[in-house]
Amino acid sequence: MADVLKPFRLFPLALAATLAGCVVGPDFVKPPSDGYAPAPHPDRTVASQGPAGAAQGFGVSDDIQGDWWTLYHDRKLDALIAHAIAGSPTLEAAQATLRSASANLAAARAGLLPIATATVSANESRTTGKYASTASQYGASVGASYTVDVFGGVRRMIEMQQAALDLQRFSVESSYLALTSNVITTALQEALLSAELSAEEEIRSRQAKQLEIIRIREQSGAESPANVLTQESVLLGTESALTTLRTQRTQIRHLLAVYLGDDPATFAGGGLTLSGLMLPTDLPSSVPAKLTERRPDIRQAEAALHQASAAIGVAVAARIPDVGLTAALSTNSGALPTLFSSGLIGLGASVTQTLFDGGALAAREDASRAAYDAAAATYRQTVLSALQNVCDVLAAIDADAQTLSITTRQEERARQSLEISEVQYQYGKIRYADLLNAEEQYQSATIARLSAMASRFSDTAVLYVALGGGWWHRREASPIPTAE
Repeated sequence: MADVLKPFRLFPLALAATLAGCVVGPDFVKPPSDGYAPAPHPDRTVASQGPAGAAQGFGVSDDIQGDWWTLYHDRKLDALIAHAIAGSPTLEAAQATLRSASANLAAARAGLLPIATATVSANESRTTGKYASTASQYGASVGASYTVDVFGGVRRMIEMQQAALDLQRFSVESSYLALTSNVITTALQEALLSAELSAEEEIRSRQAKQLEIIRIREQSGAESPANVLTQESVLLGTESALTTLRTQRTQIRHLLAVYLGDDPATFAGGGLTLSGLMLPTDLPSSVPAKLTERRPDIRQAEAALHQASAAIGVAVAARIPDVGLTAALSTNSGALPTLFSSGLIGLGASVTQTLFDGGALAAREDASRAAYDAAAATYRQTVLSALQNVCDVLAAIDADAQTLSITTRQEERARQSLEISEVQYQYGKIRYADLLNAEEQYQSATIARLSAMASRFSDTAVLYVALGGGWWHRREASPIPTAE
């Protein structure tokens, strides 16, 4: 039996010949990451009094920790992120797609191995009549086929599937960063709306007290009925603003619930407060060469470019002859004990070449080369958009600090002006219009300060995400294998 199987030993030799053969199509070359200038920014932002007023400095390190949101020192925020990572359907879908890409790679790698089949049969025949008899016939066959990857078409297919797997790995990281960023910015938006509600309620309380004073003055003839109506209208306007803010906060909570994978109808909110957060003061620096390595979207575009490069090789190989080897062993016997005593051995080789296809294979090669050009342009656009993203957020962080400094001083002066105006109006020193103007100035300055304060927190989060989000430090992040 050992001698019968000798032909099957040709397959390892054929496999070795395949691995030593040429590989058609271009070899992928990673795009260069130099030639880009770092985003301009000051060494340190301005500082201001009050919450979130600390100065922020750049360039202490260009690295980012995987759980960078813990720099806000808020346990509620940490809990929200953990909840989202565990329950987000979006992240679950991305991980499932990653498993699918891994299975496709395993299937492609199987193309380098022979295909073996085995068949066992048993038949029984009977004759009737005077000389009735029964005869049994047993058969067995083993076959193997192998497509010799002489020109590397299968290996280019494996390379293409490896690039598809890499692309999906970075897609998971992009989903992870987008999820954490969305949770943080949405929770901050909820906190801002809650702070604005508190500010509006304080303003409403002031306006209600002023309405009482105006009514008393109107009864004594010191104020016109028109001013009473005006103050009532102002108070109703504040009530309307409160209703709008409550609706916006409810809708933001619904959105946050979706990011967490919770039911929006029963979600009670993130519970963050702007005063409970600590502003990170040591921010990472922007290094373009590192950015192309760390931004998942850029690495996705690079993997897509690699995939398109390998697809050219697949298309070229499809126009070249296929070489195949086959071997088969079959045996038949009337009795099981003698089934493998002898057999018929068959060996074969084939070369298959498409003679006419109406230009389909040539057109597919042209299409793959055009797809590569498109992927190369998309990669460049992705890099430029990423650089713009970093430049924009660095400019925003500097502006946020200046805006908070200005609005903090503005609010303090508006508050002092309002307090003086309230006393002066009560004693008839100023007109009602002057008091109304002081109220409006204070209301506007308070909302502006809260908005600037929230922007410092949210734009800081955007910076961490724009610089890659530190995914390479996460224990859950899978290493990116190189294409074989």
